[in-house]
Amino acid sequence: MEPPPRVERPARVVPVRLPKPAPTVKKPSPRPKPTPSATPEPRAPRVAAVATPPKRDNPLKSVLFMVVLSTVIASAAAVAFTRIR
Repeated sequence: MEPPPRVERPARVVPVRLPKPAPTVKKPSPRPKPTPSATPEPRAPRVAAVATPPKRDNPLKSVLFMVVLSTVIASAAAVAFTRIR
């Protein structure tokens, strides 16, 4: 003889009861005080414009530039004459 088929029952749903929140009591806000009238502050005196910086020397007249320029020319000549051979 076969056993009777098993019948599954749906799970019983139990409502969750939460306690009611305690009522909050609002304190009366204090009366607003009248705001003092705005008094204009004296403006700071303007600062005089800064003097222009001193003129710089022309960098093309420096010794370093002449050394770099001659090195570049020599390197370019070396590359050009190496290609000819």
